[in-house]
Amino acid sequence: MVYYIDKFSSKERYAQFIRYMLSISDAFSVVYFRYSESEPLKKSTREIKKLLDPYKIYSRNTTEWPGTKTWNQGGHVYRLAFYKADPRAEEALLKANDIFDWCYPQFPMDLSFYKEGYAFFASCAHERLSWFFSDSDEEVNTLKELGTDITVQREGEKPFFDEMLAKKMG
Repeated sequence: MVYYIDKFSSKERYAQFIRYMLSISDAFSVVYFRYSESEPLKKSTREIKKLLDPYKIYSRNTTEWPGTKTWNQGGHVYRLAFYKADPRAEEALLKANDIFDWCYPQFPMDLSFYKEGYAFFASCAHERLSWFFSDSDEEVNTLKELGTDITVQREGEKPFFDEMLAKKMG
């Protein structure tokens, strides 16, 4: 099932969500966006990247990541970076106040969480969309208990899969 996550009522609810996701995930990803190769990352994005560097698994330039497929006709740079879901990464992930803060230019874009190479949580922050893939009532109930506003559910397609991440984590 696909569950849409609408919002968090407070920064503390968002923090609880991040702690929970780090505890049940193998990895997470963000996208480092630049309009061109010559554009430097914004200072706030560089700070987050530096905090996350110890947990980096690998990264690659792409035009597709969980929840997004871009035509990239303007030569923009999208660097999808994967990180180990380590509780110490919480510091970097709590620089944001909400899941929808993960948006250019302040932050890397589109935070996602993975198990066995599948993105079971994905976001498209600039569209204010995020969703959770689960067949576990326990996981969904835990998210609700943490104050996550789950608004809609539906049958869904398989979530985004990254084969290289699955190999590196396996």
